[in-house]
Amino acid sequence: MEPSPSAPPPPARTSVSTSMVPEEQGVEEMTLTVKWSDLHEFLSAVYAEYDIMIWSATRVWELYAEANTKKREA
Repeated sequence: MEPSPSAPPPPARTSVSTSMVPEEQGVEEMTLTVKWSDLHEFLSAVYAEYDIMIWSATRVWELYAEANTKKREA
């Protein structure tokens, strides 16, 4: 049976992953600690079918500071 054009959309599904990482770890160590294996491949596969939103609890200024430090060291 085909869904009718006026049928309401299916309920949203949410996948939540939480990782407890000590605050004293740097951004690089934290990234390596919480990285999912094959995440890039998974996101690439589902991108065509789903709207993807990525949320991070890492403070943005920490990411900028880490990136700028790496640029100066290079």
